[in-house]
Amino acid sequence: ALAELYVQAGNLKQAASFVKQALEADPEDFKTRIVATRWAVEVRDFDQARQHAAQALKLNSGSPEAILLSGIVAMFLEDFDSAVKHFQALILVSPGDFTATDNLALALCQQDNEADRQLALSYAQLNAQRFPQRPEAAATLGWVLLRLDRVDEAEKVLRGAASASGLSPNA
Repeated sequence: ALAELYVQAGNLKQAASFVKQALEADPEDFKTRIVATRWAVEVRDFDQARQHAAQALKLNSGSPEAILLSGIVAMFLEDFDSAVKHFQALILVSPGDFTATDNLALALCQQDNEADRQLALSYAQLNAQRFPQRPEAAATLGWVLLRLDRVDEAEKVLRGAASASGLSPNA
């Protein structure tokens, strides 16, 4: 519990100490593995984050939090195939979840396969329609459009998102 508070507060050095103690005390504790994954992501130790996330999934394979963290870690490691699998699994557990579909779109648009990129566009468009108040939905749609080399459309979407969020579209 203390490790999680230190991670949330940004005191990563103190968090490291508590994460280590918690893992030594109970390496099979699911919540400890989740906190350890978050800590490792915060300190940008993605190999360690992958190990903790994998262990968390082993302990609770149906946990939306463990699936999401596994997908996010895979994205940081540029393991987009694995990220796609995790985010697809998350959608099965939490249908309609914004974070799952948004990250799935981002992972799919990194694929070389045109069909995957088109699927990314479908997810990004769906999220932009369903969640117009979420600037990250527009940002994802803009990024996917850029990856599809649809620069003019991407610029329009991103300028609109910047204006809606109060940012200068020229910044």
